[in-house]
Amino acid sequence: VNLSVEQSKSLKRAAFDLPKTEVTLTQDPTSGGNMDNGLGITQSIAWPGLYSNQRKLAGQQVKLAEHSGRLTQAEVIRQVRSAWYAYLLSREMLHVLNYQDSIYNGFVQRATVRVKTGEASNLELISAKNKCQEVQTLKIGARADLNTNELTLKRLLNTTKSLLIAES
Repeated sequence: VNLSVEQSKSLKRAAFDLPKTEVTLTQDPTSGGNMDNGLGITQSIAWPGLYSNQRKLAGQQVKLAEHSGRLTQAEVIRQVRSAWYAYLLSREMLHVLNYQDSIYNGFVQRATVRVKTGEASNLELISAKNKCQEVQTLKIGARADLNTNELTLKRLLNTTKSLLIAES
């Protein structure tokens, strides 16, 4: 961003660019036996309004580069904030699913005991195992989402180090 602004400022300094002066030296031996030497200097100058317009254009390009830089910075901040909230959401979802997993594992254990003692049918045990398996599948997806969101956040922060995020 800053490089773009610096480039525009450098181009603004170069907006007034006069062409090089041309110097010519001629020798003419055709004028009655004597050598005629001639010296010529030529300088091309554009219409004066052109240079002021070029300076104005360069000034506007500097302003545009500065404005673009501010927009880019705001967009990166928005993307980091969005990635951060997505990461927090997936982390909390994983916590909830871990809690549900512990509840359903307890339910499977109680259903197993109830089936062994004859208090419940196999249907209760099968239902508990299915629900436990469903939560396990959701946990796999939540871990994948968490990893994806962590990678997105690392990319936006331009780091390869592991993120150490406090629980509170």
